[in-house]
Amino acid sequence: MDIMEIERRIAIARDRVAALQHRAEAGSETRDRMLLELLQELQTSMEELNTTVEELHRQNGVLADAQHTLALEEERYRDLFEYAPVGYLVTTPEGAIRAANRTATQLLNSEARHLRGKPLISFMDMEARQAFRDLLMRVPNANGALELSVRLHPRRSLPFDAVMVVSAIHGLPGRPMSLRWILYDITARQRAEEQMALMNAELERQVLERTVQIEAASRLKDDLLTREREARSVAEAAQERLALVAAASSVLGRVLDPDIALQRLAALSLPLLGDWCIVDVIDAPDNAVRRVAVAHAGPVQARVARDLQAISPTIDTLGWDIRGATSAFQRAELVTDVDDDQLCTAFPDERERELIAEMHPTSWIRVPLLTHGEVRGLVTLIRTRNDRRYGQDDLTLAEDLVHRGATALEQARLYRQAQEANQTKSGFLATMSHELRTPLNAIIGYSELLLLGIPETLPTAAARQVDRIRSASQHLLSLIEEILSFSRIEAGSEQLFMEPLLPMDIARDAASLVEPLARAKGLRFTVDVPAELPVLESDPGKLRQILVNLLSNAVKFTEHGEVALSAHATDGGVAFTVRDTGIGIAKEYQERVFEAFWQVRYPAMQHTGGTGLGLSVSRQLSRMLGGELTVESAADEGSTFTVWLPSREPQTSTSIQATPALRTDAVRASPGDDATARPIDAPRRVEDATAMEPRRRGYDGDREAQAP
Repeated sequence: MDIMEIERRIAIARDRVAALQHRAEAGSETRDRMLLELLQELQTSMEELNTTVEELHRQNGVLADAQHTLALEEERYRDLFEYAPVGYLVTTPEGAIRAANRTATQLLNSEARHLRGKPLISFMDMEARQAFRDLLMRVPNANGALELSVRLHPRRSLPFDAVMVVSAIHGLPGRPMSLRWILYDITARQRAEEQMALMNAELERQVLERTVQIEAASRLKDDLLTREREARSVAEAAQERLALVAAASSVLGRVLDPDIALQRLAALSLPLLGDWCIVDVIDAPDNAVRRVAVAHAGPVQARVARDLQAISPTIDTLGWDIRGATSAFQRAELVTDVDDDQLCTAFPDERERELIAEMHPTSWIRVPLLTHGEVRGLVTLIRTRNDRRYGQDDLTLAEDLVHRGATALEQARLYRQAQEANQTKSGFLATMSHELRTPLNAIIGYSELLLLGIPETLPTAAARQVDRIRSASQHLLSLIEEILSFSRIEAGSEQLFMEPLLPMDIARDAASLVEPLARAKGLRFTVDVPAELPVLESDPGKLRQILVNLLSNAVKFTEHGEVALSAHATDGGVAFTVRDTGIGIAKEYQERVFEAFWQVRYPAMQHTGGTGLGLSVSRQLSRMLGGELTVESAADEGSTFTVWLPSREPQTSTSIQATPALRTDAVRASPGDDATARPIDAPRRVEDATAMEPRRRGYDGDREAQAP
């Protein structure tokens, strides 16, 4: 509510009071009634005035808030004004300075208090002052800001070029209250513009100088593009050739069958090296020729390919002198234009010549397959398109591929020889092992008879020597059995005799054979095999052989401490663990110990002898039984070998009689201790003990015989 509204309401109240007063004076009879009406009017007027007062208070509060906000905005504007990065001035309409911010005082080199009231024109050249006055005249009527470029002379400082932007701050219409000025120091900009002008001039000069060069370059453009296309074509061709060589090397390196390798080589060579590829191989020693591959690209010509494949070439119809070629690079044949005479010479067989003629050959390459200077085959590449004929680069690539094919033939020959030699070796080992085992069994048998006092009791000294003979014979027999097992495994003839068995029974048999050896070395020997382990479906002889090998190794390479055999159910099977406190195995040898004929050699370790087959045979037997043999060890910290075998499928009933858990804790013994009481039952039959005599091998697979 504004002042005019308040004045209007007061006037209305005054008029009402005057009207009532006039009526009261007109007649005394109605004075009381008029007085009552006057009081009512006064009450109404007072209420309206109270409402007006309340509205005034409210508007005063709003006005106070607005004044506070205005003060904050004014303070903010003052800060922006004071700390703006450009110079700000406020002048009178005539140009007298009223206020200047910090940047302006720095530009004019004067304090703000010294600048107040000073005419802005006093800082200008005489030549620029008239323009400044004209600008002041135009500002009140300008729709926006006006600009003036002048040279200012600060107090006791060097003059500088500036741009002044001015706009009016209006009060009453048409009459500006003050002028707002923005000062820009354009010295750096002018320098940059001058430098730019110099650079533009230099650029124009260079452009003029190089116009001729550009015109010359434009004339060379087509030539360069042509050369680039040619170079790209050459590079793409080289890349295709390298890819072909790499693919051929990969195929030939993976395939040991020479015919398959040459067939794939023929397929790979097309279509880069032709439309047709024919490969003939000469088999030694009778020089019989076989056609191993006929490949074609482009339109399918199955009939021609089938008929060419069916042809059986001979040395006479091959069209190549196999005795004259000594090098693949000397006798490779390149024919760029095929005629009838060349066709007859290259393909003496009439039927083959007719089929080749149906292809309409335009050029061909024929490269011999050479191994050790002898021709072992011939590769024929044929093109049937007039727009693509063979060149020297094609010949070089063809010779390279054929040379790789010849290498594949040689590798296949060597592989066959290696297989034959390996079979011969396995047969020889098996034969010699059988021949040696027969007299050894006789020696062992007669030695045991002599030790049993048959036909008469031997003297003590003689019995000791016979026992040495028996022990050495059993050791030699174990080595022979090892070699036989290795030969059978390598030849793929090892047989398994699977049957249900209890892990505890096998562990007992193996431990009973090795425990005396541990006692003889003064080692602690423990066995922990629970009776509730799952039933295994396995070969008891093979499993016993594995455990005896591992236990013998542990005893052999442990000088102090203990050897432990344990078993537990895990991962759907049973894991047998043989742990020792011996010399251990370095990490880099832990996989090599499973290689055949490989033995660990430590500098401070004496030679332990043996064949180096024990662990190799044990791992292969474990895998044949469906399990695995692994090792965990570190040098000088002992070793742990684990044999995992799958358990038997659950059945409703079983005929296997469970026995109490096998658990022993043998005390450490000295070599001279009496071993009359053993914690493990020994085999009941002499022949069983002989068959299961521990393999004397180290981690390489051997152990030496123990002297009694």
